[in-house]
Amino acid sequence: MAYFMPVLKNPLINAVFNCPDPHASPFKKLYNELRDKDFLLLVPNDFILLYYKDSTSNISFRELCYTYDFVAAHILILDKNSSTDKISSSNQKNGDVYLKSLNGKEVLLRQSLCIPIKGYFSKRKSQMRDATLLTNFNDYLHGSGHFGIMHIDYPLGVSDWTLIDELKGFEESRELPFHSQDKDKPGLLQRTEENKADRVKFIQLFQERKDWTIELEKYLKKYQAMEPLQNIGSELFHDIVNMIYNTLKEEQRFQRFTNLYDIAYEYIESLLYQDIWNKLQEHYRDKILDFRLVSQLSLDMLDTTFYNRTFKNFQLIDIVNMEACMVQAVSVFKGIKSANSYSKKVDVIFKTLNIITGKNSDDTIRDNTLPKLPLIDADTLVSLFALLLCRAGVEDVFLHVQYLQSFYKDENTVKFGALGYTLSTIEATLSYFYELSNSDESRIQLQKLSLLEDFLIKIRSQHDDLIPINQFKDYFRYRTQYGESILSLLIANKKNEALCEALLNFEDIFPLDDLLYDTDVSGSTLLIKCLKERNLEAAEILIEIFQNSCTNSELLNYYNKTDKTKRTLAHYITDEIEILEKIGKYINWTLKDLKGRTALFTIFRSYDQTTYSSTIKIALDQALLWYKNNDIIFKVSDHTDLFGDSLLHILKSQVSLLLKFEDLDINIPNLKGMTPLMTYVKYNRIDNIKTILEDGRLIIKKLQKDKYLNCLDYGKNFTVFNLLAAKLSKDVIFENAYISYARYEKSHWYLCISVQKDDLEYTTNIIKLKKYYNLINAMQKIYKSDFIPYSDMLDCLKKIIEGHNILPIRRLKIKNYLNFLSHGLSALLYFEKIDPLTLLDENLIIKWISSKLQQQEKSIDDHSSFKPLSAEDINNIKAFCDFSFQEIGKTNNVIQSFLKLSIFGEIKNTDLNTSYDILERLGSYFSNNEISRTLGDLQSISPHVHSSMVYYELSQDILFMKKCTLILTSKLASFIKDKLSIWLKKNTKLLEHRKEYSIKFLQSNEETGNLSENTSVFRYAWNVTYRKEEERRLKFAMLELERDLKKLGTEIRVKHEELAEEFSDYVRMKSKFNSNLLVRKFVSLNLAHLKEQSNLVQRIAMKLNTK
Repeated sequence: MAYFMPVLKNPLINAVFNCPDPHASPFKKLYNELRDKDFLLLVPNDFILLYYKDSTSNISFRELCYTYDFVAAHILILDKNSSTDKISSSNQKNGDVYLKSLNGKEVLLRQSLCIPIKGYFSKRKSQMRDATLLTNFNDYLHGSGHFGIMHIDYPLGVSDWTLIDELKGFEESRELPFHSQDKDKPGLLQRTEENKADRVKFIQLFQERKDWTIELEKYLKKYQAMEPLQNIGSELFHDIVNMIYNTLKEEQRFQRFTNLYDIAYEYIESLLYQDIWNKLQEHYRDKILDFRLVSQLSLDMLDTTFYNRTFKNFQLIDIVNMEACMVQAVSVFKGIKSANSYSKKVDVIFKTLNIITGKNSDDTIRDNTLPKLPLIDADTLVSLFALLLCRAGVEDVFLHVQYLQSFYKDENTVKFGALGYTLSTIEATLSYFYELSNSDESRIQLQKLSLLEDFLIKIRSQHDDLIPINQFKDYFRYRTQYGESILSLLIANKKNEALCEALLNFEDIFPLDDLLYDTDVSGSTLLIKCLKERNLEAAEILIEIFQNSCTNSELLNYYNKTDKTKRTLAHYITDEIEILEKIGKYINWTLKDLKGRTALFTIFRSYDQTTYSSTIKIALDQALLWYKNNDIIFKVSDHTDLFGDSLLHILKSQVSLLLKFEDLDINIPNLKGMTPLMTYVKYNRIDNIKTILEDGRLIIKKLQKDKYLNCLDYGKNFTVFNLLAAKLSKDVIFENAYISYARYEKSHWYLCISVQKDDLEYTTNIIKLKKYYNLINAMQKIYKSDFIPYSDMLDCLKKIIEGHNILPIRRLKIKNYLNFLSHGLSALLYFEKIDPLTLLDENLIIKWISSKLQQQEKSIDDHSSFKPLSAEDINNIKAFCDFSFQEIGKTNNVIQSFLKLSIFGEIKNTDLNTSYDILERLGSYFSNNEISRTLGDLQSISPHVHSSMVYYELSQDILFMKKCTLILTSKLASFIKDKLSIWLKKNTKLLEHRKEYSIKFLQSNEETGNLSENTSVFRYAWNVTYRKEEERRLKFAMLELERDLKKLGTEIRVKHEELAEEFSDYVRMKSKFNSNLLVRKFVSLNLAHLKEQSNLVQRIAMKLNTK
């Protein structure tokens, strides 16, 4: 193609591929070196190339893109000799590819990283962001029809860069991003780091004085030698700390430490902690408690204000919230076992106190929120600590309290204030346990716990024995450490008769309000518990109670309560159709759990249910009814989870339920880049595949981001391939075949080929690529007059096998090869070169090749049956060939124009998307927040608004047609030049010989044969002999020419018939190409992309309106 494009947006791509006059260009040397090479172009971020400059040279990257060294450093040669072998294979990681640049530098491609190895000034790694193929449109690079473009973050070999001068003003006014965490904790992290540095510096300075370290060692040994049973050594510990502090505070080098006492204390503590703890264990070994006997202790068994209220003031929600706080407090308090310093123990104590009293504190719990609790008095706090100690099971808690009270950092903190109060409360609690162990109250309490244990055993029993519920009514207020009530336990263990009896006969203990507020620490209501445990009978009981007793607002509130995972009751529905129909109108279908999934989403994912089809239909109907009743427009996109999976992705069957929504984007990928169709193909959802293939919005060959796979790459069985091929073959020139994939398995390359049978159904088989190669190679020899590009098809098959190991580019190129091969295969079948079923059987292919080649060898032209061609015949044939040649030439010109337009559309759409991205990036430099935010929203549009895929596919189809056109043009030109012209020359020569013969030998005997009086006998004899020799020569020459003309005429006749047939076939193919590809495919594919873009723009517009 002797043309070039308007200037491309990316200066590096423009410099390499779009030179209008390569012979006069400064890059003449570069173009000559690349002329016959296949290469990969590494293209840095467009924004950097356009608006930054190299800090070292102070030259903009836009200018560097027109310098040899910079460009050559970003061109990686893909020839076999270009990869470096300096790193042994044993050291290479799987997937590593080593390549040399055009100027001899070395680069490592490792997964998604591009790493300069040798020759580059900077070794900065760059992330590979995207890979594309550029259809070659110039006439000076011949190494490939499609060159790989790898988009990377940064230019290679450049250490630093800055904005160009034109944007310096923007840079100064740019607002830095605000980090809320820095605002919430001003200086906290900094102070922490400073404290650590102070401690390190303190130890370093202290240990420099050997006399101090020796003196300290004596005191440490003195402490370690103390008898633990007599004294835990707290006084000596404080003496050591004070001695060190008083000594150091006079030293000038230590006066820099503003918290010198704390540092000295922590240093001594770190040296003696284990010795102190050993002494405490020995001294207070009789203070170790065993909480196993009271592990079932419950809040209702303790003296608290929660249960001492009148019925009117009693609130079960307070109990539920307290249980939730207790679970968190137990988790935190267990950390005291590993707290090996005063500060750490105090931290555990304070965090535990804050949780129990319902106060938030930094880093206390994951989401830094606690349930709201009522005010707690001193007696209740003691009871709560008692429950905490029982559940935490910290048997040596007394030792920790003694450590804090004896080895304090500040005596006042352990006697007064919050810490002192908390330690006193814990001491009071411990006193209760010590007194309890030897009292009548203890025996009574243990007896109650024993009866409670018996009750729990009966509930949890696997047998269906009736539970004498009335005997255990004193324990109905019991709740486990996980906040489970007796009702919750009955539900979990499917003791539904006992549940009914408790609800029917003990309404005073289980009033309606308590049923509504009864949740465990995970936030599960009783009804959620029913669905979690699959106790549907209990669920029906509770639903009947609620719907007969609750107001509409109470039902709305209860059915939409969420647990800790933010799931509502409806999130746990699987195949409970009757329950769904009863509560569906109360469910808020927009609520999402922590994974961003709505109840409709989770119901759609309940694959293992026998009633799946009816359940999802009812769920959707209920959801639509709720949306309608609440005047909300239902949007399928609102039910997409945090992983990008939409309802369309997860639907197992009946996809038609969703396809009726016009706003649906059926090609939308999830975060892994998989479209709904890819998911269906991967999991063999046949019915969904059949249905979605009929939707005009579908883009079948959409690629998965980063992996560069399409739905065909996920196919596993022939049924799926038959369905896909039936649709995809419509994008092939004769709509009768498709090659789905090329895979390397078990040391062989295989092609998955689908063809249309006589009954219009498709059948698929896996054929070794080598067999298909042999078939095409044989056809090239057998059908010598064909315009089908056999040679190019063979080249595609070779490249599939011999391609480089740069996975993204190779996958893209293989898809191109398969598209070309599919067109070729379609033509072979349409023109009946081979039977469809033969094509799918390796044994039949072998037999077909053998049979055809033998027929070719045995065939002998029967020249006698052909009438010799006259000059008029030849002229008629030549006139036909000239006409055909001109017509094909016109077609070729049109094809050239279409090809140029398609490549132009592809490139300029890419440039347009780049412009959106650049505009968004520039917007971030505006100090005006509104402008910056508005332009920032363009980022979500730019990758999708203008699709270059439509034009790219069109260009690939046109390339096939162009190959066929050039082959037929070449054969016609060769026929005219090598056959017709030669025949005409020979015929002219024959006519000249005949004329000469007529003049010399066909006159009267008198003129040519009488002996003259002046001619001697000798001369006369010589003339007669010469005349006969000349006559013989002319006759022989004419005979040879006549024989040559007859043979050549036979060849011309045969070749003419073949070319006439080929021209006829070409006309048919051109018609198919125009109707099937240029019109139908292009229009339908373009419409699908436009619909996808329209949906995207609508979503962005709604997002902006919301803002």
